[in-house]
Amino acid sequence: MAILRGVLSLLVLALLAACGESVLSMDDATAAGFRPTQEKIYGMVGAIDGAGGPWREGEHIEIYVYDRKSAISDQTRRFFPGLSYTTTREHQNLVIVCRTVATCDSVVAALR
Repeated sequence: MAILRGVLSLLVLALLAACGESVLSMDDATAAGFRPTQEKIYGMVGAIDGAGGPWREGEHIEIYVYDRKSAISDQTRRFFPGLSYTTTREHQNLVIVCRTVATCDSVVAALR
């Protein structure tokens, strides 16, 4: 099932990239230094993928992948600050949830 989900996510991202909207995948986050260790229940926030795990410096973060930036809704934006995390950042079609501003800034910089 996870393989099918991954294939479908890649197809959606490929279609959007072909339409001119720049999108990132969980593979991009992994290449930047994210080490996903647990799959998140990403569907409840409208994402197409989501995972938690350590960032380069070891802080646990969560990354949620949306099929396009405009899919990140106001409802989604209100949800994340209610978690035990204090900082969220949006970068292209990703929502990055961290405990510190410095870590979120580090993730965004690595994804550029």
